Formats: sequence, structure tokens, C-alpha cells
Amino acid sequence: MTVTLINPPAGKSVYLGVGATENGISSLSYSNSSGAQATVSVAFKPPYTLAPAQYRDTMTFEACLDSACHDVIPGTMVDIPVTYTVSAPTGPNAPQLILGSSSLQATASPGDQSPPAMRSIAVSVSNVNSLAQFTISVSQKQPSIFQAQTQYQSSIAGQIDVSFETPTQLLPGTYTDTLTVQGCYDSACVNPIGSPQFVQLTYTISNSVGGAQGYTINVYPLSGNDLIWDSIHGVMYVSVPSSAGANGNSIVAVNPATGAVLNTVFAGSEPNTLALSDDAQFLYVALKGTNVVQRFVLPGLTPDITIPLSSDPFFGPLYAGDIKVMPGTPHTLAVARIITSGEPNGAGVQIFDDAVPRPTTTPGPGMGQTINSIVWAGSAASLLGADTSPVSAQGTIYSMTVAAAGVSIVGGTASGAGVGRMYYLGGLVYDDSGAVANPALSGNAVVATCTPSNTIFQARAEAVDGTLQSVFQLANYGTAVMLLSYQTQTCQPIATAGMGGVSLDPYAVPRLIRWGANGLAFLTTDGKLVTLTGPFVAP
Repeated sequence: MTVTLINPPAGKSVYLGVGATENGISSLSYSNSSGAQATVSVAFKPPYTLAPAQYRDTMTFEACLDSACHDVIPGTMVDIPVTYTVSAPTGPNAPQLILGSSSLQATASPGDQSPPAMRSIAVSVSNVNSLAQFTISVSQKQPSIFQAQTQYQSSIAGQIDVSFETPTQLLPGTYTDTLTVQGCYDSACVNPIGSPQFVQLTYTISNSVGGAQGYTINVYPLSGNDLIWDSIHGVMYVSVPSSAGANGNSIVAVNPATGAVLNTVFAGSEPNTLALSDDAQFLYVALKGTNVVQRFVLPGLTPDITIPLSSDPFFGPLYAGDIKVMPGTPHTLAVARIITSGEPNGAGVQIFDDAVPRPTTTPGPGMGQTINSIVWAGSAASLLGADTSPVSAQGTIYSMTVAAAGVSIVGGTASGAGVGRMYYLGGLVYDDSGAVANPALSGNAVVATCTPSNTIFQARAEAVDGTLQSVFQLANYGTAVMLLSYQTQTCQPIATAGMGGVSLDPYAVPRLIRWGANGLAFLTTDGKLVTLTGPFVAP
């Protein structure tokens, strides 16, 4: 535009001062060294940097007698309004965002250690040859399950790469999300290209692995401290803590094939360790909230007798650390008593006939030879025990004889085993650490070790099945949870099963049990009952 000053001062140089607001205007330039006329050029902001709208600015002109425009000629200031309209393209020829696909699917199995291959979606813009700038904006709801990144091949084309979480971090199930994709003329995505486009994401982690050693995983919502299988009545019992809410402080009977709760009964304060008589007549429940063992009559879970565990004059109440029903004698219970005020916590093993204690016990707290884990050694006359306390001399298995007067320690072997719960089969003791020991041997009695050669594995719990001649082990592989199987006696590895996104508290002591013809089960500290069935257990 041309700016002319009428009636300029005679004999003086005249300069033009120019300014403007910058809503839609980018810059002003003009050619004028002196004189009464100048040419002003107005540059507007690129439309792709602005959202569709009207942008109003004001240009201000004034005549001056100096180049810095400090000496303004009175009456020469003029304001000129400027309107800049940015319209969104419309009609069939308007640029549009085009996606190569409106959906993506991926599948995995719980045994997969790596995620599915990355999926890509092509993105382009129609009805343009090139753009000054092109941006792809992507949003989603579950970034922990899906990760989306954008790449550009040209000024009007690119792609979205979608990667998926590793199956070991997710429970079996179907995970869905929607990617919202918007093409934009600018990096801030102020000025979009057409309407947003959507991509439906589906990620399915099956609960089954096929093959000769395949398996199926099921995860049910159920909080519990311990669980045990009743093969005679075909039901699993779970001790439920008070923290579970409505069903807290109870024993629940569960169908492990479906996760259905069949019966719930109040158990007392903080039910914990469970023991079942071999004829499935009685279920014994050790309580943590009070120093008693509660007995229930099966199959109805009818409350029966309460067995008090007495107190120590110095350490206070004695609680049940472990309980085992005498083989062939459903009314007789062995209790490894513990204290809660120190370590080692073993406070003497005692035998109870119904609620009547036999007088002879193993040494009490602070007297050495402490025991908090026990197992019957193939007969009603022989018990084995160990102390799993962190500060104890872990690795010693004590042999005990059981008679009418009670129970006595008759020997011990520094076996290197006895860490965690113990399981007896064919003269050997298996424990949760993977060690297999022969308690009849002196010195180091470990005869095999059921642990993987990879040191990143950490054994957490075991279940031993004499019929299948198999040891099943629950273990951590880094943060992932695995189930492994071995041959008894030799610990020769058989198979490995990945457990998907099941997690274990590193400080908890889980229990792994066998159930049914081909099932395993354990509880997690985040309130889940996990079952595994299939030829992995029983080919």
C-alpha cells in the first residue's frame, strides 16, 4: 500500500513511522528514506499456524522529522484497521487425513517372553502436493499397554508405529483402546487438517498355551493367606484375612475350576495356615489374631473345637507357625508354635489330641533347636522340623519322635535344606528353596537341588506329587512369575510355564498346591487366586 503525506513541511526531510499489532500480521516493511510518500508491505502469518478465525489488527502511521521518529509532525498519526480471515478448507477438494487402517489387533500367550511385533499405520493427506509443515498428533488412554510413536516420510505422509506391552506384565485377557489421530498444519496442532480419525486397538493375551506340555491359566479375585485341596470332597479351602472386607476372617470353600465360592464361614481373628486330616474329616485353621487353632467339621465347615496354644512367661502368647494333622489320626495335630516378639521365633513343637496337649514339647523360645516348620516323616511316630527364621541357623533339619507323652528331638542334620515349608516323599525332604535332602544322612545331606541353572530364577514355593513323581516350583524370573516342573529325587527339569502378568510380593511366602487331576494353584498378595491346569501338570 502507498502512504502519502499531504502538505509536507517545506524544506524539511520527512520520515514515515509504521507500527502494527500482531494478531494476524507477521511483519511490516516499507521503502522510504525521506519525502512525502512511501510504499508499505504487510506480511501475514502463514495460515497453517492459525486456527480458522478472523484476526483483527491495527496499523499505525505517523510522519516524523527524524528517522527515529522522536519528532512527530502534529496531526499526522493515522490508524488503519486490518482484518485477516483464515477459513478452514471445505468441500470435496479440502485436504483430508487418510489412515491406512482403522483397527489393529495383536495376540500373545502367557508364556511369551517378548511382545508381539510392532504394528504400523500409514498416514497421509489428500488434495495437497506439499505442506509447509505437517504434524501427526496421537492420543490414547492406556499407554502402559500400547505405545504409539509417529514417523514422517515426507511433508504429506508418515506412519504411526504401535508397540505392545510384554505379556509377562499383563494378566490374560483382552485389552482395548482407541487411538485418536489428528493431522495438523503446525507443530502445536492449532490448525487441524480435517476431522480426527480413530484407530481401534485390540490386544488379546490368551490364558492357554498348547502342546504336549501346554496349560491354561485362570485368575480369580480372592484374597487369602493359605489354601488347601480336599480331594475327597472336591473342594479347595482358603483362609481369608480381615483385610478382604465383607468375607474377611473367614474360611471359604472354592471350586477351583470356576473360582466360584461355595461356602463361607466365620473362622476367628486372622485365619492363616490350614491343615487337613487325610480322611477329610477335619479342617484345622491356625489363627494369627489370637493364639488358638480352630477346627471345622467337613464337608459343611461346621465349627468344632478350639485348641488354645498357651503362653510363655517371658515372650507372651504362643501362636501356630505351622500345623500338620497326624497321618491316619484325624483327631491329633502337631503344632510348631512361634512367638511374635523376636527371632528366631520357634517356640516348641507340641502334640494335641483334640484340644488336649501332650506334655512333652521340643525346646521353647530362646533355648536353641527352635522349629517353626514341620512335616510328618511317613508315619505317626516321626516328625521332621526346621527353623526358617531369617536369623536362625537355616539348613538344619531336626528329627523328632512322637509318643504318648509328646514329641522330642532325637537328632539333626546340617543338610543345607529346611528353608521354607517342607514336603516329605520317599525318605527325602523337599523345601521351598528347591533343596532335596536325605535327613538320614549326617553332615551335608542335600542329594539334589531343584533350581534352574539361570541364577536370575528365585524359587518361592513348591508342591510335591508322589503319584506323578513330579516337583512343581513357583519361581520369580526377574519380575516375571514362572512355574517349573522337575522329576522327584533327581530334580531333572521337565517343563516351564510362564504365568503372564501374575505378580508375587518379594517378601511374601506363597503356598503352591496340587489339586484335581492336573491342577496347580496359589494365592497372590494382591488378592488373586491363580490356577493352572493341563498336561504341564499331568501329561
